[in-house]
Amino acid sequence: QGHTNARRLPTNYIPFAHYLSQFRKEECLVNELGEVGRITRAVYVATDDPVVVKEEIANLPNRIDDRTVLWNDCHELSFYFNPTDESAFHLNGDGETGFSDGTEDTCFNRYHRNIASIADMVILAKSRTF
Repeated sequence: QGHTNARRLPTNYIPFAHYLSQFRKEECLVNELGEVGRITRAVYVATDDPVVVKEEIANLPNRIDDRTVLWNDCHELSFYFNPTDESAFHLNGDGETGFSDGTEDTCFNRYHRNIASIADMVILAKSRTF
């Protein structure tokens, strides 16, 4: 899912939709009229492959807008990414096609990505759901 080179798929790749399985339909609240109430959730996505994850999110069903989907009829999930994700790929390099803004990979850029990744880990460590 999302990878363009079928011969070089990562061995530890887990599709993004798998992570959404923790938002179960059994948690949906139904009122006395049988209407399903929405549970609004902000989902911070920490990844070293934002291009692929954003493609997977774009392909999810029941889209509300560019960043939000309705999952299992009641979970309104709004996805947020690290602000540096537009210019980063993997921590250790510039990915399959290079950076989207055309910049080269330098020690400073790698340092910047590593600091951003540490911030991602701090956010995840303090989150209610991992």
